Amino acid sequence: GTFTPTADSPPAKMVNVPKERKTFCKGKKCKKHTVHKVTQYKAGKASSFAQGKRRYDEKQTGFGGQTKPVFHKKVPPHAV
Repeated sequence: GTFTPTADSPPAKMVNVPKERKTFCKGKKCKKHTVHKVTQYKAGKASSFAQGKRRYDEKQTGFGGQTKPVFHKKVPPHAV
């Protein structure tokens, strides 16, 4: 069934991700595992000159409406 949060259920929270992690340092002096700070990955700004973007824009021009599939199926949040 569907999960409905009640007053006694714990509040939904984000996944805990470690702020630092031990990983290999490939510097000339290091060459061993040391603690490194890590951050959440974020996609960079899309370039308007990338081959895929140029192809998509060319395909979209003229009549015929939307030429590529647009994803609409959003999954509702649910308990695991």
